[in-house]
Amino acid sequence: SWLYMNRHPVYCHSIPKIIAACLANVNCLIDENFQLLLDNNNDGSIVDTDNNCISHPNNENTKQHYCLYSGPLYDVKRDLLWILYDEGHLSDFPFALCELGDCEEHRTSSRGESWSRLDRSSPSPSLLPTTNSAILTIEALYDKAIQVSRTQYNDGQVYPYCYAGHYHKDAGLLTNKGTSSSSKDEQNNVMID
Repeated sequence: SWLYMNRHPVYCHSIPKIIAACLANVNCLIDENFQLLLDNNNDGSIVDTDNNCISHPNNENTKQHYCLYSGPLYDVKRDLLWILYDEGHLSDFPFALCELGDCEEHRTSSRGESWSRLDRSSPSPSLLPTTNSAILTIEALYDKAIQVSRTQYNDGQVYPYCYAGHYHKDAGLLTNKGTSSSSKDEQNNVMID
């Protein structure tokens, strides 16, 4: 998406970088018309293809939107992105770093729950405090994506800021089961395992 890169795209000149681009663009949303299933279901429950019922809150005063996500697909995407990260193939790929953080947000592994220190070897200032405080790996991934955008893409990549902003807006409300709970307009994500 050239529009959000301010003429500073990520060039995929290697097979691992191409794989990272493909993985980063995998959409774990199963059914965008999932709301229709809810609207046509009279007993207030969500039924998956195996007829296992998943209950949902029924609050008539709150506008609710439901999304159906594949937990196993998130797991595979997350694990493959971690392999590419460990091999150094995501070091200059802000969007892939953001997608790895997003996978960890929705399907947190022990690695995503771990605490880390910010990498301050970069000459560009971070949006996060410069104190020596520990942050979750998820937040560190978003910060690294912002740093890469600033230092290697003339701060032309928009996605790192969007992902980091969304993460801080939710302030950790997403759990490893993929459910979200916010104020008036609730968005409920249903994760199918």
